[in-house]
Amino acid sequence: FSFPGCEAKGQPRDLIPLIAHDELEQLKATHENKLASRERELKAAEDVAQRLSRQLPQVTKVVAEAQIAEGGLLRLEELKDDSPPTIELKKGEALQFVVTPNGNHGADTTRFGLNIQREQDGAEWQSSDLIARFRESFMLRDRGAMWCLLEVADGISFLNQQQLNVHEKQELLAWSNGSLPSITVNSSSAPVSAWTELPGHSLFMHPGDQRSVAIAWVCPEDGRYRLVGEVADAHPAPGLDGVGFRIEHLALADLGQGLAALSAAALIKDTPVPQQSTFPVAYGVVDSQPKNARLHQRGDPEQPGDEVPRRWLTVFGGLPTTSQGSGREDLAEWIVEHPLFARVVANRVWQWHFGRGLVESSSDFGGRGQAPSHPELLDELAAFLRAHDFRLKPLHRLIMNSAAYQRSSSAPVATKSQDPDNRRLAYFSRRRLTAEEIRDTLLWVSGQLDLSFAETHPFPPESTWTFTQHAPFHANYDSNRRSVFLMVQRQRRHPYLSIFDGADPNSSTAGRQATTVPTQALYFLNDAFFHGQSAVVAERVLQQPENDRFEYAFQQVFQRSPRTEELQLAQQFIADYPGAPVQRWEAYLRVLLASNEFLYLD
Repeated sequence: FSFPGCEAKGQPRDLIPLIAHDELEQLKATHENKLASRERELKAAEDVAQRLSRQLPQVTKVVAEAQIAEGGLLRLEELKDDSPPTIELKKGEALQFVVTPNGNHGADTTRFGLNIQREQDGAEWQSSDLIARFRESFMLRDRGAMWCLLEVADGISFLNQQQLNVHEKQELLAWSNGSLPSITVNSSSAPVSAWTELPGHSLFMHPGDQRSVAIAWVCPEDGRYRLVGEVADAHPAPGLDGVGFRIEHLALADLGQGLAALSAAALIKDTPVPQQSTFPVAYGVVDSQPKNARLHQRGDPEQPGDEVPRRWLTVFGGLPTTSQGSGREDLAEWIVEHPLFARVVANRVWQWHFGRGLVESSSDFGGRGQAPSHPELLDELAAFLRAHDFRLKPLHRLIMNSAAYQRSSSAPVATKSQDPDNRRLAYFSRRRLTAEEIRDTLLWVSGQLDLSFAETHPFPPESTWTFTQHAPFHANYDSNRRSVFLMVQRQRRHPYLSIFDGADPNSSTAGRQATTVPTQALYFLNDAFFHGQSAVVAERVLQQPENDRFEYAFQQVFQRSPRTEELQLAQQFIADYPGAPVQRWEAYLRVLLASNEFLYLD
């Protein structure tokens, strides 16, 4: 089932480990150590955050402040004399550039550009350098300095939620707390039209409702620093009130270390809790202490009756189990030893080859089932299977080398009229390939079939499982391996297998139906997988000499040469079909691969 139970919030539980007990205990101990280490790191970060919250209000000085009119622009070097664009900084202190929400509650898009110059040696740090590295992190180290993307409404917190393809534009990237506040960049050199026209290679700050947004720059070395740049309201609208902006000096010498610690803690919080289930598990059961069940009187589990010993069915002798375990192994042995078992298996193998078993009711060999058409043959096949230790390959070989299997599906009209159901096996009854056989043959003809043994499906990690009865897991994993390895869910039919009468995943399917419905024709017309296989075969055909292409195509698809009339029709099709040669051959290969000769076994 695609959900682990019917509870409101389904979580995986009671999964059976497929590793040794000692290895499991070691993994548990490692898991506990990881959790303890994570808790210690988060506790240390909380201590840092509390210390910074106490100290910053005492050491924060506003060095410049301005209100920018709606649609206006402010150059930092043009600030008033009492708000100079130069400042003395010590290593580890920070400059913080803050945009406040004003009355329009964070609707402003504020373009921000900054150049920080160290006067003694001319070293420069530019906010535009962040754009190329913006995807990396919300805290970037830059030649000894640090740039930090922050929310400063109530203390300090990082904008640690990454947003890609903002406004469905792959050029726009953002870091945020929720939807706002956020800091966004246009990473392309060209303007991007989103909620407004955003110039190329630029950075924008968006405050939230009563939530200020900031970029902090942590000083790498003592010195005097000059600030050059501009702040602009990049999304003007009638009736709004512009942008509030200020520059703050955070005069705390170890602020850089504190912010680095908070950044590490933010990354830890974003990382899922380490999961203990890093070992292979299975949805299954294991033996517990074996015990006999009690009969439920009138089928009511609340009314247990006599104890029923573990044993074989009484109709077959009622042999008691001698096992100290559950008795399942004994049950398997009893089933295999029963004469019906070999007959049922041999009948199923015959059915797979001929489309119909010697006993047509292949899941019912009882009084309501049908009698075998060839009882002596069925007994002979069952005895052969038992004599070969129930290995199936010798039985397949015996059947496929028989005259009955190798007969043609063509038969005189009189023969078909005397035995229309072909119960006497006078000829081979045509059968359509099963869904799995069709898919595997398409892959084989195109040379794409991967014959390696498949491993696990790429299921999502168990730590993400929250599936419930009303929100179950659904997936479809494409593969070029044999169709037997396709992932099939019990409560959702596989989109391909269901088209061609695949088995019902909810019940035992003794025999496949062979329907002819419009969706099968639509599959050959429209399906990307089918078109892909025909395209690969077409490319291989075009690699052959021109005079050999039709011969090659027929040999690949039908294992025979084209007849004269088929060759004439094929040549006419290729000549008349519009498009390039590869498109013509792709279309023609689709005709061949959707034909009855390809889909049916004669």
